[in-house]
Amino acid sequence: SGSPVEVRNLTYREACLVSESESRLLHIELEGDSDGKVSLQSTDTGSKSSDDWRLHCDASLHPYAPEPRPVVDLAQLQRHHDMHVAPQTYYSALDQIGLNYGAGFRNVRELRIGEGSALGRIRLSDDAMRVDAAMHPAVLDACLHLFPAATGEYGDFSALADDDRSTFLPITVERFALHGDLPAEMWSLCRLRPSDAGDQEDGRYTVDIDIFAGDGIPVASLGPDHQKTYPC
Repeated sequence: SGSPVEVRNLTYREACLVSESESRLLHIELEGDSDGKVSLQSTDTGSKSSDDWRLHCDASLHPYAPEPRPVVDLAQLQRHHDMHVAPQTYYSALDQIGLNYGAGFRNVRELRIGEGSALGRIRLSDDAMRVDAAMHPAVLDACLHLFPAATGEYGDFSALADDDRSTFLPITVERFALHGDLPAEMWSLCRLRPSDAGDQEDGRYTVDIDIFAGDGIPVASLGPDHQKTYPC
């Protein structure tokens, strides 16, 4: 219908693993219109039978009316995030913990780390493939790349110990919504929520992600985002 919607209760059911020599058909199914369930499925058989399709994630869509949000003080956030990590160093470290991003997805251009949070400047490369979407998937993906930095588990990422080599995978995202027009360059703030001891021992983390323009105007938010660590 063209009306704004927000995504709620996005749940990752099964990873979609595709080797370099393999191809898979992807299918997005929407039940209802602006207030229904959406799912992502895949198959490697080309069959139209529902028995041959595997469910990877699902979510529900709900009508959304953007509300005014306070402007973010970017200068203050930068002062509170005083540990600088070069993007090349960061992505090299992510490679070591099993988060391997290709050149077209390495869109964190500046990274600062604070206590329980990470702040990143996000921008697509000039030669990135253009898509007809309100938010480029590679931009949204880059906003999520800050999570390992927010945990505080890896310091400045200059050297990883062998026992640090565990990776992070999302489990659920409770809510995602766009609040305004997206600029070419934006900032992502990833904040770690306090967890009880049981969650920490089980390797579970919860974060909130706020995305805003350089002038501090909010453009999107995501969270709570629940992640879990797994050995590499």
